[in-house]
Amino acid sequence: MDQLKTSRFLLDFVTVLLFSQLVSGQQTLTCEKTGPCSCMMSDGTGEINLRPLVAANNPSFKDFPATTNPDDYLYSWNPCEPFTEGLCRDVAVCQKKKDGKVYTDLGQQDSMETDVSVDPDTGETLVSFAYSSADDKRASLVVTKCTTGETNFTAEGETLMNTFVFQLDSPCACPGVGPECTGQQPPTCEKTGPCSCNMSDGSGQVDLSPLMTGNPTFKDLVATTEPDNYLYSWNPCQPFTEGQCQNVAVCKKSNDSSVYEDIGTQDSVEISFSQDSDEGEIVTFGYTSLDGLRLSSVMAKCTTGETSIKADGEILDNNYLFELSSPCACPNAGPDCAGKTPVTCEKTGPCSCNMSDGSGEVNLQLLLSGNPTFKDYQSTIFPDGFLYSWNPCEPFSEGSCKDVAACKSVSDGSEYTDIGKQDSVQISGGRDDSSGDVVVSFAYTSADGERFKDIPATTVPDDFLYSWNPCEPFDEGACKDVALFQLTSACACPGADVDCAGPVIIPTPAPTGGLGGGSIFLIITYLCKPCDAHVCSVPYCNKSISYHARVVSAFAGYFLVGAIFNKVIRGKQGSEVVPNVQFWRNLPGYVKANSVDCNKINACSCSMADGTGVIDLSPLASTDNTPRYKGYKATQPPDAYLYDWNPCQPFTDGDCVSVAGCQSDPNGGDSYALGSQDSATFGTADDGTVLVTYSSGVSYHDLKAIQFPDDFLYSWNPCKPFTDVGSCTNVALRPARSSSCPHGPAPARTDSSSGPHGPAPARTSQLRPARSSSDPHGPFFTKTLAKKV
Repeated sequence: MDQLKTSRFLLDFVTVLLFSQLVSGQQTLTCEKTGPCSCMMSDGTGEINLRPLVAANNPSFKDFPATTNPDDYLYSWNPCEPFTEGLCRDVAVCQKKKDGKVYTDLGQQDSMETDVSVDPDTGETLVSFAYSSADDKRASLVVTKCTTGETNFTAEGETLMNTFVFQLDSPCACPGVGPECTGQQPPTCEKTGPCSCNMSDGSGQVDLSPLMTGNPTFKDLVATTEPDNYLYSWNPCQPFTEGQCQNVAVCKKSNDSSVYEDIGTQDSVEISFSQDSDEGEIVTFGYTSLDGLRLSSVMAKCTTGETSIKADGEILDNNYLFELSSPCACPNAGPDCAGKTPVTCEKTGPCSCNMSDGSGEVNLQLLLSGNPTFKDYQSTIFPDGFLYSWNPCEPFSEGSCKDVAACKSVSDGSEYTDIGKQDSVQISGGRDDSSGDVVVSFAYTSADGERFKDIPATTVPDDFLYSWNPCEPFDEGACKDVALFQLTSACACPGADVDCAGPVIIPTPAPTGGLGGGSIFLIITYLCKPCDAHVCSVPYCNKSISYHARVVSAFAGYFLVGAIFNKVIRGKQGSEVVPNVQFWRNLPGYVKANSVDCNKINACSCSMADGTGVIDLSPLASTDNTPRYKGYKATQPPDAYLYDWNPCQPFTDGDCVSVAGCQSDPNGGDSYALGSQDSATFGTADDGTVLVTYSSGVSYHDLKAIQFPDDFLYSWNPCKPFTDVGSCTNVALRPARSSSCPHGPAPARTDSSSGPHGPAPARTSQLRPARSSSDPHGPFFTKTLAKKV
């Protein structure tokens, strides 16, 4: 007979032959497929959902012998999720020989179709789940019957040629019974992330991250159930900002964009699971607004086909409902559930490529600062005594390395080896579906053309080494090594700012060493982390030489007066003022907890005492007598002033003349010098943070009384008298000497000296510009430069 090509054909054919006593063909009753193991009855009785039958270790029904047509095989079936057993890969039904030597695919999970028949004698409804094998040569039919009591499964065997029939009698085959049909507690879904949860029944993880395509992913939805004059947006995994909606998961805005309202923040998400007789399996993502007054619920339903979303609107006062139907709402859906095309990066130049998702161009031209830009780096994972240099965009020459992108050398200059020509670059990569990281690889070939050589097997280890050249034949020669480099940089982000490179940390040359040379293929991988930055582990083959270049742009930017060892660090991302703020906020977590001196070279650079190199802020300096960083507000603690800073070069702004930093009143009041460039000193905090400190003549100026408020302002210099701020007739604190003052500590004050308003009460002074006392004039502000990695 002809082989059955589709499960729908199988349903119609087998139903007629095997159940001729049933009324079929003219039935109007149907069960519309709603998921991989569920369907909705057309008579309104509800959904049949076999999900409660799924066991922690699939398949749910394993190794059943055939009863009606006995044979030498055992049969297994999993109603909802694909499983693998022997040579049965990602199947719903598997046949294996009893000796375990032969496995046959009897039906793929994604081929499932449903049909309904009614027994004319008993009136019982039989719902059939049909599957076809990957090659369409075999088919399986599982006939389900609504019963009470326990669940029973029977394998009838090969009833027709290449057609296998099974019988399931179960309360779970009844419409609308819910998750209690097995007599067990209904499953739950435990939150594992902002848009994911793990099913307690072992069916897997529900993860909406593959749906992420924009910011927000679902934008400007119109309410349908409760129409209004608003548009709704939702992002399932990451916060977004739109108008006055700041860092939200759900935003409501008026049609004319004049009103924006937070109706749920991302970090408030709560995740729950339910099974409804009408709606089926639902994972609900609940969000609360920042003020706690509004609630949004997204009901995610496991379905097949395309993803769709509906905004129901404000169904109750301050309660908003959304409905998501998607394969990504199914457990273990995998990264391809959204049906998206993988993101790639198409080469546009020797060091640039365009992201296919439209996020912009990755362009390393912005990193260029020397020839080569990255010179004389040591191999770190497998130290080999050689130095490695790389220039991302333009060829360079060094010793016998001529017009190369990368060069390996001995520290004494006696040997240079070409490990990649600039014009050989091949660019590949894109965005990681699960993490969102931008990962782009730039691959170079040496002039002699060899690529991969002497790579040991890792999955199935053996005693051999393997070599491969993907495009051109090669002769076996001296090429023995594979080198791998990795760079983490803000410049690897699509559409990076022109200042993405930050200052340069110049490495100190490594000592000489020795290991055999030869042509080396070089891979340099760039990673852009949207939310955090870290040094990743580098995959590599055993016995290959790996070089892990960890580049962190050491740069301090968000300049602040008012806190000792302030660590607010410069950065700008997208529309923010300064690049890569999140990168630098996360940087302290990746820093070694040690303190190494950084010896001052000039006003904007210092040399690390441990020999790791020079920190130089000169690329950040404005040279036109204006501050590079202007009008910043204090954050730790906040105040009413604005702050300007320029590294390396003095600037003039109002009353601040030839200064490094300036404090000003935004309402047009006075400006105060915060320190001169020539006063810069360098130091390190306990955690390795490099600090630059500037000082000015008056340490504490125009302080307000806090404990006993009045109408006066107070100024104080702890160690040296001052005359540069007027006549100072209302001094509450006289010059007090500490052990760091030039003339020793001031005597203890025990009297209750009178001020202009009577005796001065004892108090603890709270000084707005916090500072240490190591400078005779008091350091006026401390600037975080970099974290030593």
